[in-house]
Amino acid sequence: WHPFTISSGENENDCYLMIQNEGDKVSYGISSNNYESSNLQFTSLLYLLAQKVENNELGTHEIELHVDGPYGKPFVYKGYERVILVAGGIGVTPVHSIFSTLLSLSMKYGGKDEEGSILPFVDLIWVAKDSKMFSMFTNTWRSYEEHNPNVNNKFNVRLFATRQGGNVSVVEDSDDIKSNNDNNRGTTSGGNRDREDTEFNHVVPHTDATMYTYGRPDWNMVLNTLINDGNNNPNRTMVFACGPEPLLVDVEKQAVKNGARFHSEGFLF
Repeated sequence: WHPFTISSGENENDCYLMIQNEGDKVSYGISSNNYESSNLQFTSLLYLLAQKVENNELGTHEIELHVDGPYGKPFVYKGYERVILVAGGIGVTPVHSIFSTLLSLSMKYGGKDEEGSILPFVDLIWVAKDSKMFSMFTNTWRSYEEHNPNVNNKFNVRLFATRQGGNVSVVEDSDDIKSNNDNNRGTTSGGNRDREDTEFNHVVPHTDATMYTYGRPDWNMVLNTLINDGNNNPNRTMVFACGPEPLLVDVEKQAVKNGARFHSEGFLF
């Protein structure tokens, strides 16, 4: 067995996971017919199994799935005026789940939850090696773009790509792929989802205005600005982070320094 985090939101119709293949160097050159090799890591075996299904070499009815859990503590947003979600790489899985859940609640109840409580301000900060990773959640970004003006921009997304010209392979949202095949689909915000990306215009493909920046964030500046924003009190601000250990250390240092609450989820178990 292996623990993974559900990356879909509570109100999404589909439940899905985003899993990083950690065994590229091990699995390189190994035929998919040899996916039972004991030398491969679990994520490599899972990837090769998924490839077999995608290539119609194996039917989903032939796969037996065992699920256990859940493990860990649920995320609690109530009582906070601002929630800052920080992700590093594939650590975006729980961060996206939380963001998607809060966004869906806001869309359904007009900036409130099902109990009528006002939702906190929500910031998502995602640092990834390759900008292609941002296309995994284009459907979420589009919902964010359309809804945010209705709640006085209560939601905020900041994306950082640490290297240019990466070679990460990702699968875009199925809804996004479907919409791209429909050239006649109307948009309410100008139909700019196919505009060219330049060094002055880094827009996530198939979104209208979800931008990303090359480089790494200055955590001191970013968190100081958000935590000490006039819309929230520092002691009622939650910083939730998931990613590699160096990122967690840096984010925790600045969060605590500015008087915010801090919670993290690491890759070690």
